[in-house]
Amino acid sequence: MLERFRTYITVEKRFSPLTVRNYMADLREFLAMCGIAEEEFDPTEIDRDMVRGWVVALGKRKNARGQSLAATSINRRISTIKSFFAWLMREGLIKKNPTMALPRLKTPLRLPNYVSEEQMSVSVEHLTEELSEENSFTATRNALIILMFYGLGIRRAELVGLNRDDLSEDMTQLRIHGKGGKVRIVPVLRFIADHIQEYLNEISRSEICIIDKNALILSLKGTRLSSHSVYCIVRREMQRMGVKGKKSPHVLRHTFATHLMNRGGDMRQIQELMGHSSLRSTQVYTHNSISSLQKIYDSAHPRGRRNENCDSDD
Repeated sequence: MLERFRTYITVEKRFSPLTVRNYMADLREFLAMCGIAEEEFDPTEIDRDMVRGWVVALGKRKNARGQSLAATSINRRISTIKSFFAWLMREGLIKKNPTMALPRLKTPLRLPNYVSEEQMSVSVEHLTEELSEENSFTATRNALIILMFYGLGIRRAELVGLNRDDLSEDMTQLRIHGKGGKVRIVPVLRFIADHIQEYLNEISRSEICIIDKNALILSLKGTRLSSHSVYCIVRREMQRMGVKGKKSPHVLRHTFATHLMNRGGDMRQIQELMGHSSLRSTQVYTHNSISSLQKIYDSAHPRGRRNENCDSDD
C-alpha cells in the first residue's frame, strides 16, 4: 500500500525525489509510533484518537540535541499523513478519513532572510570585475549561478534541471520546470543573457568534456552539476562576497523577491515569476517591504522612534 502511494506521488503528483523520500519516512515513522508493523498495516483500523495521540507524541519528542520538534516539522508530518489518508479515500480503501479534522499547529511568522540591495549591488559588481580578470570556466560558472538565483529567483532544483534548449534563441526568455511538473516562462535580463553566452563560450574555450550535451550548468567533467554542489558553491561565493547571516540559494531567491517588492513590483507578477501556486506564499514578502518602510519611517519622521528624544517645540 505504501509502495502504491509512493508511485502515486512520484508519477502522478511528480514530487521531487527528496519530497518522496520525506513522505515515505514520515509514513513509516507514523506506523512505528503507533506500534504497527508495515506488513500488518490496515488503514481501516486507524481512528482519530490514534492520529491525535501520534501528534501529541510528536510534540513530546526530542532531537539529538535535546530540543523539541519545531511546529513546522510537526506540520510537515501532519501534511504527509493527511495526504496519505486522502489518497486512501480516493482509492476506496477506507470509508472514513481519521485525519479530516486534524488541525495543523500554529507557527510564528518567519520573515525570509535576504541580502540588502546595497550588499547585492556591491557583490554583483565585484563578481563582474573578477570575471574580467580571471576568464576560467569555474569562475564564470560560479558567477552565473549567483546571478541566476538573484536575477531570476529560481529554485535550486530548477537551476540544476535547466537545459540549453530551455533558453529562447535570442536568450530573452527561459523555460523553467517547477514543482509538480509545472512549467513557466520568465524573462532573462540582458546582463544575465550576456553572462550565459560568456559561460557557453568558456565551455568551448576550456574544452569541457560534455557528457550531457543539453545540460546548462555543468561540472568540470561535463556532467550536470549536482544540487549539493550548487549549494556549496553558493555558500562559498556568498561567504567570499562578505554576506552576513544565512547563505544559501534560497536566500538569493528571497532576495530577488524582496527587492522586487521593495521597488514596487506587482505581487501577482512576482508570484508568477517565482512559480508560487498560491499568492499566500508570495505575500510573505510584503512583510519585508513593510519592515523596510518602518525603518525609513523611524529614522526620518519627526515622531519616529529614533527621534522621540529630540527637543519638542511645545
